[in-house]
Amino acid sequence: MKTKRGLAFLMALAMLMGVSGCKKKKKAQTYQYTCTERNHRGISEVSVKLYPEDSDVDFYISAFENTNSDKVAGVVGCSVDLLWIPKNVWLSREQEYMEAHPVPKAEKVTVEIKYEEEYLRGVPEENLLLLYSLDDRFDCIEVPGAEHDLNKNCFTADITDLEGNLLLVDAYEYYKSQGKDASKYKYELPDEIKNLSDWEKEFDTGSIMEIADLEWLNNHKGATFHVSTPQQLAAVVYYVNTNNSFGTQLYLDADIDLTGYDWMPMGWISERSDEVHEFVGLIDGQGHTIKGLHLDGGRGDCGFVGYSTNLTMKNITFTGAEVSGYWNTGICAGEVIGNGTWENVHAEGNLSSDHSGGLVGWVTDLKFENCSASYTIDGGSEVFSYLTYPEKKAAELGINEVFTLTLDADNNIKCVYVPGYMNLQFHVERNGETVLSGGPDEPDPNTNEITFERSWYAYRGKGDYKVYLEAYVDGIYLRVSNIIEVTI
Repeated sequence: MKTKRGLAFLMALAMLMGVSGCKKKKKAQTYQYTCTERNHRGISEVSVKLYPEDSDVDFYISAFENTNSDKVAGVVGCSVDLLWIPKNVWLSREQEYMEAHPVPKAEKVTVEIKYEEEYLRGVPEENLLLLYSLDDRFDCIEVPGAEHDLNKNCFTADITDLEGNLLLVDAYEYYKSQGKDASKYKYELPDEIKNLSDWEKEFDTGSIMEIADLEWLNNHKGATFHVSTPQQLAAVVYYVNTNNSFGTQLYLDADIDLTGYDWMPMGWISERSDEVHEFVGLIDGQGHTIKGLHLDGGRGDCGFVGYSTNLTMKNITFTGAEVSGYWNTGICAGEVIGNGTWENVHAEGNLSSDHSGGLVGWVTDLKFENCSASYTIDGGSEVFSYLTYPEKKAAELGINEVFTLTLDADNNIKCVYVPGYMNLQFHVERNGETVLSGGPDEPDPNTNEITFERSWYAYRGKGDYKVYLEAYVDGIYLRVSNIIEVTI
């Protein structure tokens, strides 16, 4: 086996991206993978065929999309990584087993790579090359004997002795990066492609760029927006996603019906460079409603707002929303980091995600006053009212107060230590705002008690304090003690 990957990594990929078993003596030995990334920007489908059809092979084929390939000059879409996984690896937890038992191969393995012209972003179709890389270092070579069918928009190749990443690149940019003569592949990008923002290059923008009132936006000054139409709201989405702006304030001056539009989140993190284009500021609905929000972001951090580190939302209602994402999905926002309070925010609709909450997918210390959610998951009949995914997860796990905190006469907080909890820490709020999260000292060897002294948490001065212990349980931080309330 040419690549060495941990068993846990392989199993996670198989569960997330799907695995197809190639059974012994089965004639139709074909594996097909359709790219799940809505923003795949190139490759759309991969088909692998094993020859002869009755080959005595005993392995699985797994595939996933690898955005690390963006480091390759001229790449037109994320690569697809193919892995041959022996069936009996599922019965073993030892990496040594995989190294000692090479994966049996068919006599011949061929691959067909399909692509979509609209995702080539101006790269001439005849410029495409099919490359192969063994691992995530992406030291690429051209796939030997690859045949390019311009009419069918696909490449076919023999990959019997290959395993790893397959990717499409622009020959002009790639050959230049390799110090080769690329003059015969030279071309000029059309203006509509050349002037695209990073957001437009990286993600599907849905209906936003089709309807955005950019003339209204260009005539606008400052970062405070009053909107009353879908066209103006789409222009604000464009503004947020293409500017490194902070302090954006969005006010609804009327109800807005988004029915029929393919919406996209405001605020995003680049999957290519990890660069952050977040929404930071205020959304005030002024008592108005956004109806028919339909958002299928095809990624994480999906909601009316995608990603934010400081977001205040109030006096707004969402009805008939349909929001889908891979993780961190909510009707109002995908992920909100930091403190803050939302007031009078209400949302109703359907969510499709493994990590979803009615208002927000993932939050840290956001507070809610007079807020509500009513939503189904994947079109099911059960109606949920959890405002956030951590709230939903905590309810499923149950709050287990295994630590009992007590307050002594000097306002020091003590409890008996219980081992076995990951990332155990004290959570401290002052006047409703989180001010501290920190791990306790080692327990006293004589009493097995841990102590949180007054001076450690009340150094900010007078106020109303809430203190409790939390631990990392099944993917979230969960309160694992009673709450101590003390006024200093």
